[in-house]
Amino acid sequence: MDEQKNQEEYKRFEAASKKFSQIFNELNTNNIDSIDKYIDPFWKGTIQKVEDFLLPIPPFNFLDFPEIMNTMVPQEFGDRFVYQYNYLKNKLTEPQLKTSIEENVVGDPTSGVVDFEITTSSNAVHQAYHIHNWLDKTKTNVNKVNTIFEWGGGYGNMAKLVKRIFDNKNLTYILADIPIFCALQWLYLSSVFGEENINVITPTKQAVKPGKINIISVGSLKLLQGFKPDLFLSTWALSESQPEALEVFDVLSGGIEHYLVAMHLGTDLFNKETVQKLVSYLENEGCRKEKMEFFPQDEQYYFLK
Repeated sequence: MDEQKNQEEYKRFEAASKKFSQIFNELNTNNIDSIDKYIDPFWKGTIQKVEDFLLPIPPFNFLDFPEIMNTMVPQEFGDRFVYQYNYLKNKLTEPQLKTSIEENVVGDPTSGVVDFEITTSSNAVHQAYHIHNWLDKTKTNVNKVNTIFEWGGGYGNMAKLVKRIFDNKNLTYILADIPIFCALQWLYLSSVFGEENINVITPTKQAVKPGKINIISVGSLKLLQGFKPDLFLSTWALSESQPEALEVFDVLSGGIEHYLVAMHLGTDLFNKETVQKLVSYLENEGCRKEKMEFFPQDEQYYFLK
C-alpha cells in the first residue's frame, strides 16, 4: 500500500467518522416506507449488533468486527482465492490487475502481498472476479455503462472496485441498503474517495447526483421512481431479503439492459419465495444462468446479462 495514500485515508476517515451518527440518523429517521418489510429474519440480530458496535463513532478497524467480517468479508486464501486470483492474473495486464484488486487501508482488512507486489485481500479478489467474469461473459462495453444500481452494498467495496475498474468519471452509482449499512458505505467510500464524491439521498435531499456514488435507504426507494440503470447489480443481498424487496423492479424503469446477480439456490437460511420469484424475473429478463465453478459443492449461481 502507498504510505501517502494511506495517510490521506486515515485523515478522511477521522473526519468522516465524527459525522457517522448524523448520517445514520438522516437515513434511519427519514424513510417513506418501513424498512422492516425488506429484512429477512436471518439479518435482524446481526443488524442490531452492527448498530451497537458502530455507533456513535466507528473504530478504524471496523472490518474486524465478527458480524461484519463473517457476513461481508471473505477471509480464506484457499482454493477459491487461488481460482479467482489466477483468472484475474491471466486475463489482466499488471496495471489492470493492480487497479482491480489493490486493497485500501481503511477498515484494516486482512490482506497479503501477491504477484507484482500488490497488496490485496480475499474480498477484493472475490468481488473483482464477479465484475471481470460478468464483463467477459456478456462482452459488455464499460464505456456504455453510465448508471448502476446496486441492492445491498456491504460496506461499499463493490462500488469502490466498479468505480476503479470502469474508470468512468461520469459513472453514476446508486447503492440501496438498510440505514446502518448505508452509513457504513458512506464512511468507507468517503474515506477512499472523499466526502465530496459521495451523496446521501433522503426525502429532504432527493436529487441523484450524476458522476457520484449515491446512497439511499431501501425505505426511500420510491424517490427513485422511473430511474433506469444500465446495470442492476446484487451479489447475494437481494436473494437474502424478503419477497417485498423485489418491489425494486417496480420502482426502477423497465428494460434494464444489464444484470449481474449472484445467489444461493440451495439454502434454507433465507426466504425461498424470494429466490423463486427472483429467478423467474431474471429468466424472463433474458439473463444467463451460470453455476459458480469455485463453489463446486454448493448451489451458487450467477445470473448475467
